[in-house]
Amino acid sequence: MNKYAVLIAVRYGSSRFFGKALEPLGEFTMLSFLVDRIKKSKKIGKIIICTTTSSSDDILIDFCRINDLNFYRGSEDDVLKRICDAVDHFKLDCFIEILGDNPFVHSQIIDDCINIYENNNIEYVSTLTNEYPISSKNKFPIGIRVQIINSNLIKLSLNNTFKKEYREHSSLYISENLCSINHKFLEANLNYNDCNRPELTFAVNVPNNLKFLNLINNKLKHINNYGLAEIIQCVDDNPNLLNLMGNDA
Repeated sequence: MNKYAVLIAVRYGSSRFFGKALEPLGEFTMLSFLVDRIKKSKKIGKIIICTTTSSSDDILIDFCRINDLNFYRGSEDDVLKRICDAVDHFKLDCFIEILGDNPFVHSQIIDDCINIYENNNIEYVSTLTNEYPISSKNKFPIGIRVQIINSNLIKLSLNNTFKKEYREHSSLYISENLCSINHKFLEANLNYNDCNRPELTFAVNVPNNLKFLNLINNKLKHINNYGLAEIIQCVDDNPNLLNLMGNDA
């Protein structure tokens, strides 16, 4: 069975939440929480921390060495080039990209995206969210995105994009040019009916977002490897938590 490499794009020096990658989430740091959940996938091989050459990210390299993780250091501002250079360095034919501020990504979602990629002749798979200009009633929340990208496609993106916004967001070119890309989405239907909640977000951009995730985790930590449906049910059972979800203070 093929084992897929995961690239986690992350840096310590976030402008809105400095050091968030190593802030506590339950008994872990946010980054180690995410890595632990990724490792529960049945089809994952290498996990590669894709960070920058900035001295502020030296602490992430220490984290990688302590936890026996692969890493790559590249451009601080040109995330697309950083990803492409990591793909070349590790000689990857395709890869899974997961953002370091999406710690609630679940192993089953990863495996289901891989199944779609393996069973179709395509270049790109992603969970469907409001981040894509797609008309569908079956969208996941923001912040649990899994993307599988053919390496030729990400290199094509690099060669075709020169605007700053495209270089800062590695898959923006892809999401805006889907009509010319052979792709499929994992939608929030079938086994994920309870996850059709595009208005929710579990991404961590500011401190209150992480407080939100910690409160959810505290209520669910008795459940081994809890999934997205359980996370959403927890929010529905505790609507006061929503005050922190979108709070940028």
